[in-house]
Amino acid sequence: MPQILNLYSTYSLMCQDLVFYLLAVSCIIHGSYGVCQPCTGPGTKRALLCPQPSPCIPCSEGTFSKGNNLEINCQPCKTIADCKYNTEITQSCTLVEDTVCDCIDGYYLRSDYEIGCIKHRACDPGFGVESRGTKRTNTECKECPVGTFSNISSYTEPCIPHKVCTYGVETQGTKTSDNICSTDRGLKGKIIALCVTIPLVVILATIVIIVICCRQRKRRRPSQNLGNNDLGMHRSSSSINSSTQSCMKDWCPLQDSGGGDDQPRHYNTGDSEMPLNIYHDDSHRHITHQSISTSNGSYHSTAVDSRSITGGA
Repeated sequence: MPQILNLYSTYSLMCQDLVFYLLAVSCIIHGSYGVCQPCTGPGTKRALLCPQPSPCIPCSEGTFSKGNNLEINCQPCKTIADCKYNTEITQSCTLVEDTVCDCIDGYYLRSDYEIGCIKHRACDPGFGVESRGTKRTNTECKECPVGTFSNISSYTEPCIPHKVCTYGVETQGTKTSDNICSTDRGLKGKIIALCVTIPLVVILATIVIIVICCRQRKRRRPSQNLGNNDLGMHRSSSSINSSTQSCMKDWCPLQDSGGGDDQPRHYNTGDSEMPLNIYHDDSHRHITHQSISTSNGSYHSTAVDSRSITGGA
């Protein structure tokens, strides 16, 4: 019982002290010197301490006041160091408003009691963003329905529809991959084949043309030389044939009397049958005696060495 009385006495004294404190503050504000008037305008402060009458002046740079200021100083502005984690300054401090910090892009603040912002959830492949996250809410993901897909991990991109194939689908798309059209790979293969084949064909054609030209040049040179030789031989042959024909015409045998080399041989001269007697002497020269008719009908004989006729032995 005495302990309860002591406790009651203690609380009573505390209450009395609190009352006296409040009365003292009231006296300071509403003291014998008059009422302490606050600066009601935002961005202002008192020039003098209460309870002295004081005009209101603007807050200093880097400070602010929202109004009803009884102090001679304004409140200091918050800096980036005072902001929560993963935040940034979205509004600078003014005379009437403190600095405003908010989550950076891709982050959100679950509650004001958190020490910082949390990163938005990224939707896995096969899932798309149904509702994008904000500064206060997280991302909402949804599985891609039939006919759509998502092949990336993202907190902003939704599922996208499968490609529409004009010439048919070669490989059906899934929730993590797109359709592969039947002409897509074929067209790429054709383009690659053309890019490889055309240069090879041009190179091979150039090589073949060069080889053919070289062979034709090699063939033309012997042919030209042979043609020149044939022409010379043809001319020589023609000359020989002409001479032979003339010789045969002028010196064809009329009759062969036989009897060895000592016997004269008669030849027809072509123009007239004049006796042409050819003898062989001991030096094997052909001595020709030709009887030539004169104007009075007589003949005279002329000896001719056959080497002078045939060009010599």
